[in-house]
Amino acid sequence: MNQDGLLVVRCQLGEREAFRELVRVWHAPLWRYLRGMVGSAHLADDLAQETWVAVVRGLPRLREP
Repeated sequence: MNQDGLLVVRCQLGEREAFRELVRVWHAPLWRYLRGMVGSAHLADDLAQETWVAVVRGLPRLREP
C-alpha cells in the first residue's frame, strides 16, 4: 500500500491529523484540476470544498484506499 493509501486508512480510523495531511497533499492538485476545468478560481474554490465534504462522507464506505 502506498502513502496515500495509508493516509486513507488512518482517516477511516478517525485520525484527524491524517485527514489534514491528505488535504495538505491533495488540495493544490485538486484545485488546479478544477480551475482548469471550470476556468474560474472562485468556482474552483467552491467545488474543491464540495469535493472535500464528499471525501469525508465517503471515507467510511471506501473499501479500497
